[in-house]
Formats: sequence, structure tokens, C-alpha cells
Amino acid sequence: MSHTTTFPVRTSSRATRRGFANRAMLIGVPAALLVAVIVGSIAWRIHVNRRNEMYHAVVETARVHLQVGENEEALDVLSTADDLDAPPEYRYLRSMTFNRLNRQEAADSEIRQAVEAAPENPKYKALELKYRMFARERSAIDQLIELHGEYASVAE
Repeated sequence: MSHTTTFPVRTSSRATRRGFANRAMLIGVPAALLVAVIVGSIAWRIHVNRRNEMYHAVVETARVHLQVGENEEALDVLSTADDLDAPPEYRYLRSMTFNRLNRQEAADSEIRQAVEAAPENPKYKALELKYRMFARERSAIDQLIELHGEYASVAE
């Protein structure tokens, strides 16, 4: 009987380290990307929340000015914010302010943007139709009556 002993094949420590490094890269890069995406998402959410709070404060301040007939002051308040991605209520108040200051072209533009941002809001649509009606657009009268009929029970 011959007795042979087999010894495990030993790999070099360099090859083992290289294999570990490759596995670490395969795991580490996606994990780092995932962390970056999560951190970026959180930062974006904080930014959006702060902008919403800022717009809310601007809208409330402008509303107070409009209630007491301070149209220029309301426009000043509404002009302090960057309005590239402004919410529809901000645009609605700007439209009302421009209308009170007899700047109808600007009022029309603002209310159109509010309606585009929130087409389901009857308040914005009604103001747009009112402006069109005052511009003697006959179809706007019928649409305004129809809109009133759809939302009359909500207003009562």
C-alpha cells in the first residue's frame, strides 16, 4: 500500500489580494453609487421643501397686500422670488396683481401658466375665462357658464 499525502495547493497571497480587490470593486462601486443617489435624493427633497415654504410665505404676504388694495406692494413681494418653477397659486396671485395694475398681457401670461400647471383647478380656469370674456371672446362666456355649472355645488 502506498500512502500518498496530498497537500492543498497554496495560492500566492498576491493572487488572493487581487481577487479580494476585484470582489471589493464589484461590491464597492455600486454601493458608493447607491449612497450617492440616496444622499442626492435627500438633499433635493430638502431643497424642494425649502422652496415650497418660501413660496408659501410669499403667497401669504402677497395675499395680505392684495386684500387691503396694496397692489404695488403685492407685486414687489411676488417679484422677490425666482418664478421659473413657481407653483400655480403664486402665478394666480401674480395674474390678479397684474390685472389690478392694468397690465393685462402679463396677467394673461401668468394665468395661462397657472392653468397649465393645474388644469383641474376651477379657480385658475375661471380667472382665465374671465379675462378672455373681458377681451370679448364669445366662447369664453359659454365655457365660464359651463364651468360654473360643474362646480356650483362645490361653491355653495
